[in-house]
Amino acid sequence: VERGERGASGALKAARNLTFQLSGAQLGITVTNLVVGMLSESSIAKLIAGPLESLGVSPSASRSVALVIGTALSTVFLMVVGELVPKNWALSSPLAVAKRVATPQRWFSAAFRPFITHLNNTANRVVRVFGLEPAEELASARGPQELVALARHSAKEGALEADTAELFVRTLNLADLTAENVMTPRVQVIALDVQATCEDVANATRATGLSRFPVYHGNLDSVVGVAHIKDVVAVPAASRPRTPVSQIMRAPLFVPESLTVDRLLDRLSGGRTMAAVIDEYGGTAGVATLE
Repeated sequence: VERGERGASGALKAARNLTFQLSGAQLGITVTNLVVGMLSESSIAKLIAGPLESLGVSPSASRSVALVIGTALSTVFLMVVGELVPKNWALSSPLAVAKRVATPQRWFSAAFRPFITHLNNTANRVVRVFGLEPAEELASARGPQELVALARHSAKEGALEADTAELFVRTLNLADLTAENVMTPRVQVIALDVQATCEDVANATRATGLSRFPVYHGNLDSVVGVAHIKDVVAVPAASRPRTPVSQIMRAPLFVPESLTVDRLLDRLSGGRTMAAVIDEYGGTAGVATLE
């Protein structure tokens, strides 16, 4: 849009109201299938009926068979030419296709706005009957593959630095990882007993360079909190040897090994920077941290 590319503005406007535009596209597909189907089925049936009758098929049977064959041929043609080919074309060149078709698509949707709106409202009411809430955020949803393609295209066109684009692509690949893939394994976890003091936390930080440690009761399978050096600093130095870590530790966060990394990052928001990763048996498999 900023470079003034033809069709880019229309594509952006359509993307901002994607739910409505998808409904308009579905209406167009349905109407086209009905009209083309009615016209082509009868025409194909007439062409086939003659040869069938010449083969000795009765007129009534030939018309029935011809109608079935005509319906099948027109359906296959519509699916291939009217749906599959355009879909594959759009998937292979999403930006180019969007710039070409967005404007006429918006015109069509605007012309049938009352009808499309009525259909959408009816569908939403039906969905709510089943206790579900219709999603209206399609305009902000982008798949990882689409974002990767967009980042690489932007780098190719010079709108995005190559290093930045590569970092972005690697970040998107995190969607395929789970907490088990990114955690620190149990055998490498440095943890503190609940009987430890704030002075022990400070000593552990000086020895390891880490700022937070899981706190356990008995063994690492019973994580009861997280000790953070920031909370220790708030305790007067003279009091640290006598202050148990249980007084300053934070509530623990537990996540399963199968939790995806993007959801793990969501859980670690809001000041929580460490999670205990739990295995299928309920034990501690490791810890995941933003550090």
